[in-house]
Amino acid sequence: MVLRLDRIAIEEEAEASGGDPERMANAILDQMPSFFGPVPVHPIARALDILEIREEPLASLEGALVITPGKGYGAILLNSNSTPQRRKYTLGHELCHFLHPWHRPATPERFNCTSRDMQELGGSDQHAIQESQANRFAIELLAPRRFLSFYLHGGPDIAIVNDMARRFDISKAAAARRYAEIHDEDLTVVFSRHGVIDYAVKPPSPPNSTLWRGKALPIEIKQRPGQASQWIDADPVDWNVRIGRSVRIQTLQQKDGYAMTLVHAQSSR
Repeated sequence: MVLRLDRIAIEEEAEASGGDPERMANAILDQMPSFFGPVPVHPIARALDILEIREEPLASLEGALVITPGKGYGAILLNSNSTPQRRKYTLGHELCHFLHPWHRPATPERFNCTSRDMQELGGSDQHAIQESQANRFAIELLAPRRFLSFYLHGGPDIAIVNDMARRFDISKAAAARRYAEIHDEDLTVVFSRHGVIDYAVKPPSPPNSTLWRGKALPIEIKQRPGQASQWIDADPVDWNVRIGRSVRIQTLQQKDGYAMTLVHAQSSR
């Protein structure tokens, strides 16, 4: 697919919106011809003056963006050790750094982005702000809000995460975070492995590691990989939900002991 996109229109939207990454992503989508399936992020990047997209094994980075003076052109390097879905997300992340008028590299003419940067959703220093904006841009580009209303009918259901991951060709973790972010209900996603919590995401707050990491799951639901459990009632205190609210949980089991637990907090009746 060869695209023709107006980069100036995207940068003008960035200026007019105060650098809003979602509006920048939508300024791209507004120019796209009709398509079905995953968003074609590689052709999008090439149409916006990214001259080269290269993949190679990287030890400490998920991606890098090399720019010419004034960001006239760019080249993006992706970690070939990562999954195709992660590489697509990284490509979207680096594209935001390239297009955003106020993003500046920490080293001359090169942005270096780590796995931690790909999870950044908060923070007040310039680096954290840039990384958070790049992540917001990437998920809006890859799983646009305008295409998500279909997945929001009825109550929360973690099985929908599988459908979203397939539809948009994103990781299940990214799909789960996006689902919790856009749903009207009060949802938290807890990520674990072998029954031990790694971190939790409660949009729009950043991932919370200090409160959760290293703790055993209060309830571990065993399922076959790819299978979602039924909802079960749980103790609000176990899931860091204030007293006076009711909680139910649902788990999606993944390979190699990984699991995602959807925590649904509700007002007690």
